[in-house]
Amino acid sequence: MHLHHINDLIQLQDVTVSNYHISEDHVLFLSLCPTKSKQPCPCCHTQAFVICKGSRQKLRQVRHLRCFNRETILLIPMKRLFCKQCEVSFLTGKTRYTNDYKRELSKPLVGTTVKQLTDTFKVPYSTGERFIKQHLAHLIPSIQRKVITAAQGSTRLILGIDDFAIRKGHTYNTGFHDLRNGSLLTLVMGRTYQTLIQNQGLMNQLKELKPYAVVMDLARSYHKFVTNTGKSQISETK
Repeated sequence: MHLHHINDLIQLQDVTVSNYHISEDHVLFLSLCPTKSKQPCPCCHTQAFVICKGSRQKLRQVRHLRCFNRETILLIPMKRLFCKQCEVSFLTGKTRYTNDYKRELSKPLVGTTVKQLTDTFKVPYSTGERFIKQHLAHLIPSIQRKVITAAQGSTRLILGIDDFAIRKGHTYNTGFHDLRNGSLLTLVMGRTYQTLIQNQGLMNQLKELKPYAVVMDLARSYHKFVTNTGKSQISETK
């Protein structure tokens, strides 16, 4: 296949494919050339004063999505750059995984584990766990907004309160659930009365939701919290 066809099919940003080869274990290696000779300085965030001071002999290997049904590695030259204004030396991008690869690894989160994902994509466990946590940091706020909106739309919201162990016998957190819609509304670190009552974000959220009923176990801290929260809301309504 001609190189320009490969470039048209893969469409990598700011680089072009200059060569390719397939290893004995059927891995596709694509040699790339950056279309831009410079990149902004990490300190002043401008490339006006950046100069190139040569290239490293060792190529940077970057994992990419499978191309032509083969595991694909991108080979990118690493240039030594210097900012004359900040007097800082740095190398061109050091990440070893493309953003497309990270997103693809994080997609099948439902119904699987980090171990299964890392085994499937052949990445270290710590690396896969880091990618997934980064993905969840962007995903969780949007999910939480959806479940809060659904709870606010319930005519008679039934709130469930229960704790779960982070370290059994030592550390516990509290989960607040929308039992009608089967969703987790929010988490609070700890399970004592003072921890719950002093959590202003939780108190504001409960005022907006106005639960019709609460389901919980016999924990004294939860009963005290629900009783005092209910009394405060009744007094505010009056």
